[in-house]
Amino acid sequence: MKSKKNFNFIIINLFRRLIVKLIIKIQNLTKNKKVDSVFDRSSYLEIFKHNLNLYKSYLPKRSNVNQKELIESTNIYSIDKDMGNSLFLVDINKFTGYEGSYYFDKNSPFTNTVIQLIQNRSLKIEDSYLYKFFLEFQPTTYGELYNLSNKNKLFNLSSNTIFMPWLHDSPLSIFHSGVFGPKHKSAVKHRLIRLRNIIDNIGLYGYLPTLEDTIEGYIAILNNDYRFVITAGHHRVAVLRALNKQNPESYNFISVKYDLKRLKVNVVNNKEISEWPGIKSGFVDIADSLELYEKYFN
Repeated sequence: MKSKKNFNFIIINLFRRLIVKLIIKIQNLTKNKKVDSVFDRSSYLEIFKHNLNLYKSYLPKRSNVNQKELIESTNIYSIDKDMGNSLFLVDINKFTGYEGSYYFDKNSPFTNTVIQLIQNRSLKIEDSYLYKFFLEFQPTTYGELYNLSNKNKLFNLSSNTIFMPWLHDSPLSIFHSGVFGPKHKSAVKHRLIRLRNIIDNIGLYGYLPTLEDTIEGYIAILNNDYRFVITAGHHRVAVLRALNKQNPESYNFISVKYDLKRLKVNVVNNKEISEWPGIKSGFVDIADSLELYEKYFN
Protein backbone atom coordinates (compact mmCIF):
# COMPACT_ATOMS: atom_id res chain seq x y z
CA MET A 1 0.00 0.00 0.00
CA LYS A 2 2.82 2.35 0.94
CA SER A 3 4.70 1.63 -2.30
CA LYS A 4 1.56 2.41 -4.30
CA LYS A 5 1.21 5.78 -2.56
CA ASN A 6 4.84 6.59 -3.27
CA PHE A 7 4.37 5.64 -6.93
CA ASN A 8 1.29 7.88 -7.22
CA PHE A 9 3.17 10.73 -5.51
CA ILE A 10 6.06 10.41 -8.00
CA ILE A 11 3.69 10.40 -11.00
CA ILE A 12 1.85 13.47 -9.74
CA ASN A 13 5.10 15.35 -9.18
CA LEU A 14 6.41 14.43 -12.63
CA PHE A 15 3.16 15.67 -14.19
CA ARG A 16 3.37 18.94 -12.25
CA ARG A 17 6.95 19.52 -13.38
CA LEU A 18 6.08 18.85 -17.01
CA ILE A 19 3.19 21.33 -16.79
CA VAL A 20 5.44 24.01 -15.32
CA LYS A 21 8.11 23.47 -18.01
CA LEU A 22 5.39 23.86 -20.65
CA ILE A 23 4.16 27.06 -19.00
CA ILE A 24 7.67 28.53 -18.94
CA LYS A 25 8.13 27.77 -22.65
CA ILE A 26 4.80 29.42 -23.49
CA GLN A 27 5.71 32.46 -21.36
CA ASN A 28 9.03 32.86 -23.16
CA LEU A 29 7.26 32.77 -26.52
CA THR A 30 4.54 35.25 -25.54
CA LYS A 31 6.52 37.58 -23.27
CA ASN A 32 5.65 41.23 -23.83
CA LYS A 33 8.48 43.56 -22.91
CA LYS A 34 6.30 46.67 -23.15
CA VAL A 35 5.76 48.38 -19.78
CA ASP A 36 2.12 48.17 -18.74
CA SER A 37 0.31 51.34 -17.68
CA VAL A 38 -0.47 49.42 -14.51
CA PHE A 39 2.80 47.94 -13.31
CA ASP A 40 3.33 44.27 -12.45
CA ARG A 41 0.49 42.60 -14.28
CA SER A 42 0.89 38.85 -13.64
CA SER A 43 -0.19 36.52 -16.44
CA TYR A 44 -2.71 33.74 -15.99
CA LEU A 45 0.08 31.28 -16.76
CA GLU A 46 2.32 32.69 -14.03
CA ILE A 47 -0.51 32.50 -11.48
CA PHE A 48 -1.40 28.96 -12.59
CA LYS A 49 2.24 27.89 -12.23
CA HIS A 50 2.38 29.05 -8.61
CA ASN A 51 -1.04 27.57 -7.88
CA LEU A 52 0.58 24.18 -8.60
CA ASN A 53 3.03 24.83 -5.74
CA LEU A 54 5.68 22.85 -7.58
CA TYR A 55 8.28 23.51 -4.89
CA LYS A 56 6.28 21.28 -2.54
CA SER A 57 7.24 18.21 -4.59
CA TYR A 58 10.92 18.62 -3.65
CA LEU A 59 10.40 18.90 0.09
CA PRO A 60 9.65 15.29 1.16
CA LYS A 61 13.18 14.33 0.09
CA ARG A 62 14.52 16.97 2.46
CA SER A 63 12.33 16.10 5.43
CA ASN A 64 14.98 13.73 6.81
CA VAL A 65 17.65 16.43 6.84
CA ASN A 66 18.75 17.17 10.39
CA GLN A 67 18.21 20.93 10.53
CA LYS A 68 19.59 21.14 14.06
CA GLU A 69 22.95 19.83 12.88
CA LEU A 70 22.86 22.21 9.90
CA ILE A 71 22.31 25.21 12.17
CA GLU A 72 24.94 24.08 14.67
CA SER A 73 27.51 23.76 11.88
CA THR A 74 26.77 27.26 10.52
CA ASN A 75 28.34 30.40 11.99
CA ILE A 76 26.25 33.32 13.25
CA TYR A 77 27.19 36.54 11.50
CA SER A 78 28.99 39.30 13.39
CA ILE A 79 30.61 42.45 12.01
CA ASP A 80 34.12 41.45 13.05
CA LYS A 81 33.93 37.98 11.48
CA ASP A 82 34.82 37.01 7.90
CA MET A 83 32.14 34.59 6.73
CA GLY A 84 33.89 33.58 3.52
CA ASN A 85 31.50 32.32 0.83
CA SER A 86 29.83 29.63 2.92
CA LEU A 87 26.37 29.60 4.53
CA PHE A 88 25.96 31.65 7.67
CA LEU A 89 23.16 32.63 10.05
CA VAL A 90 21.56 36.06 10.33
CA ASP A 91 19.33 37.34 13.13
CA ILE A 92 15.72 37.38 11.89
CA ASN A 93 15.46 41.06 12.88
CA LYS A 94 18.48 42.07 10.79
CA PHE A 95 16.95 41.53 7.36
CA THR A 96 16.13 44.46 5.11
CA GLY A 97 14.56 44.65 1.67
CA TYR A 98 16.33 45.22 -1.62
CA GLU A 99 14.86 48.72 -1.72
CA GLY A 100 15.08 49.54 1.96
CA SER A 101 13.79 48.80 5.44
CA TYR A 102 10.14 49.54 4.65
CA TYR A 103 9.76 45.95 3.38
CA PHE A 104 10.10 44.65 6.94
CA ASP A 105 9.45 47.51 9.36
CA LYS A 106 6.56 47.44 11.86
CA ASN A 107 4.15 48.26 9.02
CA SER A 108 5.65 45.64 6.71
CA PRO A 109 3.28 44.98 3.78
CA PHE A 110 4.64 41.45 3.46
CA THR A 111 4.76 40.30 7.08
CA ASN A 112 1.37 41.77 7.94
CA THR A 113 -0.16 40.02 4.93
CA VAL A 114 1.39 36.71 6.03
CA ILE A 115 -0.20 37.10 9.46
CA GLN A 116 -3.54 37.66 7.74
CA LEU A 117 -3.07 34.52 5.63
CA ILE A 118 -2.16 32.44 8.69
CA GLN A 119 -5.39 33.58 10.34
CA ASN A 120 -7.47 33.27 7.17
CA ARG A 121 -6.19 31.05 4.37
CA SER A 122 -9.05 32.24 2.11
CA LEU A 123 -8.11 35.90 2.47
CA LYS A 124 -9.60 38.00 -0.34
CA ILE A 125 -7.22 40.10 -2.41
CA GLU A 126 -9.06 43.34 -1.57
CA ASP A 127 -8.87 42.60 2.17
CA SER A 128 -5.14 41.97 2.18
CA TYR A 129 -2.73 44.41 3.76
CA LEU A 130 -0.61 44.15 0.61
CA TYR A 131 -3.47 45.27 -1.67
CA LYS A 132 -4.19 48.31 0.48
CA PHE A 133 -0.48 49.12 0.74
CA PHE A 134 -0.07 49.17 -3.05
CA LEU A 135 -3.22 51.27 -3.33
CA GLU A 136 -2.02 53.89 -0.85
CA PHE A 137 1.76 53.93 -1.35
CA GLN A 138 2.56 55.05 -4.89
CA PRO A 139 5.78 57.10 -4.82
CA THR A 140 7.03 58.50 -8.13
CA THR A 141 10.45 59.69 -6.93
CA TYR A 142 13.23 58.56 -4.60
CA GLY A 143 12.30 61.48 -2.36
CA GLU A 144 8.82 60.05 -1.85
CA LEU A 145 9.96 56.43 -1.73
CA TYR A 146 12.66 56.98 0.91
CA ASN A 147 11.43 60.19 2.54
CA LEU A 148 14.63 62.00 1.56
CA SER A 149 15.48 65.62 2.19
CA ASN A 150 14.35 67.77 -0.76
CA LYS A 151 17.95 69.00 -0.97
CA ASN A 152 19.20 65.50 -1.73
CA LYS A 153 20.35 65.17 -5.37
CA LEU A 154 18.48 61.86 -5.58
CA PHE A 155 15.16 63.37 -4.49
CA ASN A 156 13.73 63.64 -8.03
CA LEU A 157 15.17 60.36 -9.30
CA SER A 158 12.38 58.12 -10.61
CA SER A 159 11.19 55.52 -8.11
CA ASN A 160 11.27 53.01 -10.98
CA THR A 161 15.02 53.41 -11.29
CA ILE A 162 17.60 51.24 -9.52
CA PHE A 163 20.49 53.17 -7.98
CA MET A 164 22.44 52.34 -4.85
CA PRO A 165 25.66 54.43 -4.67
CA TRP A 166 27.40 51.64 -2.77
CA LEU A 167 26.76 49.23 -5.70
CA HIS A 168 26.36 51.39 -8.82
CA ASP A 169 28.29 54.30 -10.32
CA SER A 170 25.09 55.72 -11.85
CA PRO A 171 21.38 54.79 -12.13
CA LEU A 172 20.74 51.61 -14.10
CA SER A 173 18.96 52.05 -17.42
CA ILE A 174 16.26 49.47 -16.71
CA PHE A 175 12.67 49.80 -15.56
CA HIS A 176 12.02 48.51 -12.03
CA SER A 177 8.42 48.28 -10.80
CA GLY A 178 9.44 48.11 -7.13
CA VAL A 179 7.50 47.03 -4.05
CA PHE A 180 4.98 49.87 -4.20
CA GLY A 181 1.94 50.84 -6.23
CA PRO A 182 0.39 51.05 -8.66
CA LYS A 183 -0.03 47.32 -9.05
CA HIS A 184 -2.51 45.34 -11.08
CA LYS A 185 -4.80 43.14 -8.99
CA SER A 186 -3.26 40.04 -10.60
CA ALA A 187 0.16 41.00 -9.18
CA VAL A 188 -1.25 41.04 -5.66
CA LYS A 189 -2.97 37.69 -6.26
CA HIS A 190 0.34 36.28 -7.48
CA ARG A 191 2.14 37.37 -4.29
CA LEU A 192 -0.64 36.03 -2.06
CA ILE A 193 -0.37 32.61 -3.70
CA ARG A 194 3.40 32.57 -3.25
CA LEU A 195 3.12 33.55 0.41
CA ARG A 196 0.38 30.98 1.03
CA ASN A 197 2.49 28.25 -0.59
CA ILE A 198 5.45 29.04 1.67
CA ILE A 199 3.20 29.02 4.76
CA ASP A 200 1.75 25.64 3.74
CA ASN A 201 5.15 24.12 2.89
CA ILE A 202 6.75 25.21 6.15
CA GLY A 203 3.69 24.01 8.05
CA LEU A 204 4.04 20.55 6.50
CA TYR A 205 7.81 20.08 6.39
CA GLY A 206 9.41 22.92 8.33
CA TYR A 207 11.86 25.32 6.74
CA LEU A 208 14.25 23.15 4.70
CA PRO A 209 16.55 25.24 2.49
CA THR A 210 19.46 23.78 0.58
CA LEU A 211 22.57 25.51 -0.70
CA GLU A 212 20.83 26.05 -4.05
CA ASP A 213 17.75 27.84 -2.68
CA THR A 214 19.07 29.61 0.40
CA ILE A 215 18.12 33.27 0.87
CA GLU A 216 20.68 35.49 -0.89
CA GLY A 217 21.95 39.03 -0.48
CA TYR A 218 24.78 41.09 0.96
CA ILE A 219 25.80 42.63 4.26
CA ALA A 220 25.42 46.38 4.81
CA ILE A 221 27.29 47.83 7.81
CA LEU A 222 26.50 51.18 9.43
CA ASN A 223 28.99 51.92 12.22
CA ASN A 224 28.40 49.09 14.74
CA ASP A 225 25.15 47.83 13.22
CA TYR A 226 24.43 45.67 10.18
CA ARG A 227 21.65 44.46 7.91
CA PHE A 228 21.39 41.58 5.46
CA VAL A 229 20.04 43.16 2.27
CA ILE A 230 17.95 40.55 0.45
CA THR A 231 18.35 40.05 -3.29
CA ALA A 232 16.45 36.74 -3.38
CA GLY A 233 14.02 35.45 -0.75
CA HIS A 234 11.78 38.35 0.34
CA HIS A 235 8.65 36.19 0.51
CA ARG A 236 10.42 33.51 2.57
CA VAL A 237 11.77 36.07 5.02
CA ALA A 238 8.30 37.61 5.36
CA VAL A 239 6.81 34.24 6.33
CA LEU A 240 9.66 33.41 8.72
CA ARG A 241 9.35 36.81 10.42
CA ALA A 242 5.60 36.31 10.86
CA LEU A 243 6.14 32.84 12.33
CA ASN A 244 8.80 34.27 14.65
CA LYS A 245 6.34 36.92 15.80
CA GLN A 246 3.82 34.21 16.63
CA ASN A 247 6.43 32.09 18.40
CA PRO A 248 9.55 34.08 19.45
CA GLU A 249 11.40 30.83 20.11
CA SER A 250 11.25 29.80 16.44
CA TYR A 251 13.29 31.02 13.48
CA ASN A 252 15.49 33.43 15.42
CA PHE A 253 18.40 32.82 13.05
CA ILE A 254 18.06 32.12 9.32
CA SER A 255 20.66 30.61 7.01
CA VAL A 256 21.78 32.86 4.16
CA LYS A 257 24.54 33.17 1.59
CA TYR A 258 26.14 35.95 -0.40
CA ASP A 259 24.68 36.62 -3.85
CA LEU A 260 27.72 35.85 -5.96
CA LYS A 261 25.80 35.84 -9.26
CA ARG A 262 24.20 39.29 -9.15
CA LEU A 263 26.72 41.24 -7.08
CA LYS A 264 30.43 42.06 -7.18
CA VAL A 265 30.63 42.75 -3.43
CA ASN A 266 29.63 40.79 -0.32
CA VAL A 267 29.95 43.50 2.32
CA VAL A 268 29.33 47.26 2.16
CA ASN A 269 30.58 49.52 4.97
CA ASN A 270 29.86 53.21 5.51
CA LYS A 271 33.43 53.59 6.80
CA GLU A 272 34.54 53.00 3.20
CA ILE A 273 31.99 55.41 1.74
CA SER A 274 34.56 57.42 -0.24
CA GLU A 275 35.24 54.26 -2.27
CA TRP A 276 31.60 53.65 -3.21
CA PRO A 277 31.12 53.55 -7.02
CA GLY A 278 28.43 56.27 -7.08
CA ILE A 279 30.68 58.66 -5.17
CA LYS A 280 33.88 57.87 -7.05
CA SER A 281 32.04 58.49 -10.33
CA GLY A 282 30.93 61.91 -9.08
CA PHE A 283 27.25 61.16 -9.63
CA VAL A 284 26.33 61.80 -5.97
CA ASP A 285 28.12 63.12 -2.90
CA ILE A 286 28.79 61.47 0.47
CA ALA A 287 26.04 63.24 2.42
CA ASP A 288 23.28 62.36 -0.06
CA SER A 289 24.53 58.76 -0.38
CA LEU A 290 24.62 58.30 3.38
CA GLU A 291 21.06 59.58 3.80
CA LEU A 292 19.83 56.95 1.33
CA TYR A 293 21.98 54.22 2.90
CA GLU A 294 20.54 54.90 6.35
CA LYS A 295 17.04 54.15 5.00
CA TYR A 296 18.07 50.49 4.91
CA PHE A 297 18.49 50.56 8.69
CA ASN A 298 15.59 52.73 9.93
